[in-house]
Amino acid sequence: MGGFHEDTVRSRAQDSRALDYLLVTEVFPPAIGGSGVLLANVYSRVRNGRVTALVDESICGGDTRREGPISIVPARIGPHSWGLFDPRRWPSQLHLARTIYRFASHGRAIVHCGRAQPEAVPAWLASLVPNGPQYIFWAHGEDIAAAMSSRQFAATMRLVYGRASAAIANCENTAQMINAVGWLDGEAQVVYPGVDGDRFHPAADDGSLRRRLAPGGELVLLSVSRLQKRKGHALVIKALAALSRQLDGIRYVIVGDGGERHSLQRLASELCLEGIIQFEGEVPDSALPAYFAACDVFVLPTHVEPYDFEGFGIVYLEAAAAGKPAVGGRNGGVPEAIAEDETGVLVSGDDVDELGRALKALCESEELRLRLGRAARVRVLRDFTWERAAAAVTRIHDDVIDRTDARGR
Repeated sequence: MGGFHEDTVRSRAQDSRALDYLLVTEVFPPAIGGSGVLLANVYSRVRNGRVTALVDESICGGDTRREGPISIVPARIGPHSWGLFDPRRWPSQLHLARTIYRFASHGRAIVHCGRAQPEAVPAWLASLVPNGPQYIFWAHGEDIAAAMSSRQFAATMRLVYGRASAAIANCENTAQMINAVGWLDGEAQVVYPGVDGDRFHPAADDGSLRRRLAPGGELVLLSVSRLQKRKGHALVIKALAALSRQLDGIRYVIVGDGGERHSLQRLASELCLEGIIQFEGEVPDSALPAYFAACDVFVLPTHVEPYDFEGFGIVYLEAAAAGKPAVGGRNGGVPEAIAEDETGVLVSGDDVDELGRALKALCESEELRLRLGRAARVRVLRDFTWERAAAAVTRIHDDVIDRTDARGR
């Protein structure tokens, strides 16, 4: 059973009146990933019903627990359950479909899937059973591009889209990708990620972190992300090779870890930048607000890799909430996270000189940094709160129920 407790399924399914949202997700905190942060923050704030989340057992372990207002139940969701056309995948798919059916086939529960694949595939299977549940899926951009790289996954996605009651896109760019394939009955609805403006704010660092990162009063550039090629850390390091000769007192702080760490450290050494670049590695989630508050400029100049790009970028919102200007790539959903020349600067993500000019302008002008940073915080507190996102998801959820009632189901 992969750590899943059948008695939990039965007891919660019998209490159908208490179950309104069934969230199915492979990615969820404490696992690292923007989609997990999005789902945890949105579904902990919905106010029109109880939420139970089926979370991959590799993340949550084998025990049912509560995470704030969300009941967490372990399930087998991981990558081994991708696809529909390999018979070896069927047992895990059918097991999860049966679990979803037991939870959500009674009362007015709607299944909310973290992605079309893998999470919505068993939801689709459960929907084929008489009185099976309806489902909604999220799309994040890069997941669509990855699925479209495979005929099998594209065929699966067509089936999943065809029976979905709604699709939620994390930005307009993702919504356009969904609508372009033409498989959805209707159009995707955009719900932007958010940020907690009370947690991420300019005073989150009491000064101690800033003194450690820049003991000589240096100007601090910051990146926070997994260390992947498309994130653009190497481009920043190359730009710093020239910038450090033009300007005194610059530090580049990299928070996060990943497969590119050794190559980035090697590049920094080759360019004689070891004294300028500081690799912090993974830091506790509780420490992140202080890092954003302690920096002067947030920089993550993403670019497009084959079938992979930045779907949106919650880190840009976190930097904005801390009152910091951001430099990001002009690709994917980033131009919606950063308002160009209002809250930050957009670059191509593959031009060292272009990035160097953008960083030089920000480093040389405190007035520019303050103006963009102030505008960034105003914008996120107005347009990108988790409460706003949760309210939008609630409306989509209720609309599915209303349409179902209108059909007399």
